[in-house]
Amino acid sequence: MTNDILTIILGIISGAAATVAITFLKEGLEHRRKYKVRMLDKEYIIDPKRPEQTAEKIIAEIEAKRHSPRVMLIYSGGDSDFAKELANDLEQQGINVWYDKNQLKPGDSLREMISSGIMSSQWALVVISSEMPKSTWLKIELNTALHSERIRKRPFIIPVVRDSKYIPEELRGRIYADFTEDYSKGIKSLLTSVINRN
Repeated sequence: MTNDILTIILGIISGAAATVAITFLKEGLEHRRKYKVRMLDKEYIIDPKRPEQTAEKIIAEIEAKRHSPRVMLIYSGGDSDFAKELANDLEQQGINVWYDKNQLKPGDSLREMISSGIMSSQWALVVISSEMPKSTWLKIELNTALHSERIRKRPFIIPVVRDSKYIPEELRGRIYADFTEDYSKGIKSLLTSVINRN
């Protein structure tokens, strides 16, 4: 029974997006046998009696996300509230955001997840503020993003500036999304840049 369900779903999904990585986890939920499929950073519950409904829902989301830009948000711990607000606002505009609070789970390798997030994104948004020099991990993420940019041979990093005094040497001279005075103007310029250059 399990193999039949997975075959149906895999067959339908592979026709829509053959490159999407799918991990299936079998679980007993409540008093019925159901299954979870995790993809697109979400979990879907599959009812064995109606697996095609779940497959159709996943396909619809694949199609929507396939045409939307994907960005990775790089920030220091001191900017967590700002980063959360920014991630929510971007997602409301249809942009896929790799945001560590959503992606990281206990036991994950931080370095591997950072690398994966950068590799799977079209843009890296680096939040720059007075908190930036305090964060060792932000420096690691920035260096990884800079390396990815060199490999891509195109602009990849978009500075999201809250305080221009702290723009690092590596990012000076770049046009940035200016959040120094007005959040609404900053998010507008950032959306224009990400969407128009996708």
